[in-house]
Amino acid sequence: MKIPNSIANIEDANQVVKSYVSVGANYIEANKKLGPKDLIF
Repeated sequence: MKIPNSIANIEDANQVVKSYVSVGANYIEANKKLGPKDLIF
């Protein structure tokens, strides 16, 4: 099954890619320590 190339479908695909990349970036940011002051905060 092939999805037709329409502007709406292309925009939806772009949003899926952006959200997928965002998950990885948020995970890294949440687990990164900036130092003891950040840990206390």
